[in-house]
Amino acid sequence: MLRRTLLIAALAIAFGAFGAAPSRADDPKTLLFINLTSDDVWIQQMALGFADKVLDMGHPVAVFLNVRAVTLGNRKVPQHVEAATGKTGHQMLQALMAKGARIFLCPGCTQQAGLSVEDRLEGVQLGGLEMRQLLMQPATKVMSY
Repeated sequence: MLRRTLLIAALAIAFGAFGAAPSRADDPKTLLFINLTSDDVWIQQMALGFADKVLDMGHPVAVFLNVRAVTLGNRKVPQHVEAATGKTGHQMLQALMAKGARIFLCPGCTQQAGLSVEDRLEGVQLGGLEMRQLLMQPATKVMSY
C-alpha cells in the first residue's frame, strides 16, 4: 500500500498535478508585456529602453501602444530625438522589432486620436485577440508606463 501511495505521489509530481512552478525572473519563457500609454518623450524612452535591456537578457517582449502612446506607432506623427539615445521613438521601435519584440497598436485609441491604423509603422501589429492571449499567459510580467 505504501509503495502504491509513493508511486501515485511521484507520478502526480512528475505530471504537475500540484500546479506549475512559479515563473522565475531568469526563465527565458517569461514575457515582459509593456503597457505604454503616454506620448511623453521621456516616458517612452524609459519604457523602450527598459524593453531593450530585457530583450538583451534573452526574454521576449511585447509592447502595447495605447491611449496617447499611439502617436509613437504612427509613421506620420513627427518624433523627437531622444536625448539619451540620439534616436527617434520610431527608430527605437524599429530596433526593438529587429531584436524580436512584438509591438501592438490599439486600433480604438488610434481612431480616438484622429489617426489611421493604415499609417502605423511597418511591423507594428494591431492589438486584438493574439495580444490579449500573450497578456494572459501565466508567465507574463506586466509593466505600465
